[in-house]
Amino acid sequence: MPWGRHKNEPPFPFLVDDITREAFGSAGLRGLATNLWPHECQTCGREFVGARPAVHVEVRESGGTATLHHADCHPAGWDELATTSGRESSSTATLSTISCALLLPTVGEQTGVESWRPFLLVNPGLEQVAVVKDDGHWRVATVDYYAQFGLNTGGEVLRLGDGIPNAIASLDDRGTITVMLGDLRAGFAAECEPEVVDRIRELGGIVLVLGSVLRPDHDTLDLVHEFADAIQARQVAGGWVPLG
Repeated sequence: MPWGRHKNEPPFPFLVDDITREAFGSAGLRGLATNLWPHECQTCGREFVGARPAVHVEVRESGGTATLHHADCHPAGWDELATTSGRESSSTATLSTISCALLLPTVGEQTGVESWRPFLLVNPGLEQVAVVKDDGHWRVATVDYYAQFGLNTGGEVLRLGDGIPNAIASLDDRGTITVMLGDLRAGFAAECEPEVVDRIRELGGIVLVLGSVLRPDHDTLDLVHEFADAIQARQVAGGWVPLG
């Protein structure tokens, strides 16, 4: 089953309970709709086919997660967990991460000169996003989460020259680039075309960009437009990662 959404889907593609609907409000629900992608149920691990997925929200004080499930596996709902609870919000065994490495044109802020840079674009979890409470309503907080690792959160431009603290990249003989980010136990990786490998080696690193709104498996032209829109909307976080 292809990943993504279709034109004939209802305005809101997921099932939510009344508490979630009120807690997120219309803007927050739109955020869930554009940041969650139905691929595998986070209860059983099987693909979504046909029926709308159910959103399950788990929160502690002002933070939490929203995950997608088959409605039969886990109905739409809202759970408030004790701060001291050791329960995990969602199993990461079936959480789908997608990424791609490609060259994109960039323009230097000081020089105005255009150059091609290597990028590793990553959606860190199709079926799960971090959420926070902000001004009385809940919203998706993927960018907030990764900003704590020193990634730039964009705006009019994404300052690509700012290095990400404690991040390191490696490039193996098969052309696979892997980026380890701060204290995260797992890295992000993608296979590179030869021209991307050459540019990574020439510049000595790669630009890492993370965002749950991104679909790195989309057509390249569509992805470039989506990426540009996401930068201006502050829906991605990124920065430079040197080769180790």
